[in-house]
Amino acid sequence: MPTVNSLALEILQDMEKATDDTGAVARTEARVNNALDEIAVATNWNTFKARTTIPTVASQAQYNLPAGAREIITLRYLDTGEEIRRFTEQEAARRNMKLEDTGRARGWIEDGTVESGGNILLRFRLEPVPASIVNFEAYYYYHPSNVASSSTMPVQDHYLHLIKDYVKARLLEIDGKYDQAGLCQGRFVTNLETLRKKELGKVASLLVLKQTDLINIPKRNGPIFDPSHFDNPGF
Repeated sequence: MPTVNSLALEILQDMEKATDDTGAVARTEARVNNALDEIAVATNWNTFKARTTIPTVASQAQYNLPAGAREIITLRYLDTGEEIRRFTEQEAARRNMKLEDTGRARGWIEDGTVESGGNILLRFRLEPVPASIVNFEAYYYYHPSNVASSSTMPVQDHYLHLIKDYVKARLLEIDGKYDQAGLCQGRFVTNLETLRKKELGKVASLLVLKQTDLINIPKRNGPIFDPSHFDNPGF
């Protein structure tokens, strides 16, 4: 896979532009990252996921995700595989949860953002406040526009033609070659829409109906228990 820098140089070479102008190369790299952001937004960030291990700190409730993280998918303990469940401020208030209690964290709540080293980091709060050091894993969506110049592109090969068309359209527009720029932009939009439909049509992205969502079927009175642990007669 190419790096952001090598792809920027390849695009400049394709357009017969000088590759020894560091300013032009840097601007092209920025446009490559912009193309990644366009793809991320269109596909609901399906491709741009990452995970990191975070150790708890005794008596510390708040923790930050790495730079670029935009949304937590799930948190889980590494020692047991147990999920740390998400809850909301309203749920905490309804249940009279005292967030200041200490123990092994059972849940997490979004806690805004914090500035650190010029980056705006996503912050969350654990409940109860950890009483000891335990490692947990955070799985999250991230903004791809923070990909460094020398870093490998975080996409598969079939995304590269999209990125090239996006960047070439911008460069051709700057050169005043509007017809050629329009052709590149048109290809980018058409192929991006195709990619969007494929990504959002994946099984993991589809809604799953429960039995109670369906009409005109016999319904069982009473609760339905987890079928992996309990038998539900009539189903």
